[in-house]
Amino acid sequence: MYYNINSYFLFIKCAENVPKVYFENLKFWNPSMNNHLRRAKSSVEALMQEFNKTFRAIDTDVVEYDAPGELDRAMQLLSRMHPDKVTEVLNKIEKEYESKD
Repeated sequence: MYYNINSYFLFIKCAENVPKVYFENLKFWNPSMNNHLRRAKSSVEALMQEFNKTFRAIDTDVVEYDAPGELDRAMQLLSRMHPDKVTEVLNKIEKEYESKD
């Protein structure tokens, strides 16, 4: 369960950082999309508040900045690759990670 909570937190933290990094000045061509973007920001903010009420990180720098920053970096790189290439890269990472255990 710890890994699930950690993963959810990191992905929500990354989602919280997206508008700060990319979309602060973004306006869509469609008012409906702008409304959904505004609601998404509000939802992520509410989720982060609830996480912070319940869970306290031991090393806040890692949880708040380092891990989400690296996850964002990985997402940027992987999102530009073809799914077959993503699978190939992840298989290599998994293989290397398993060999170290």
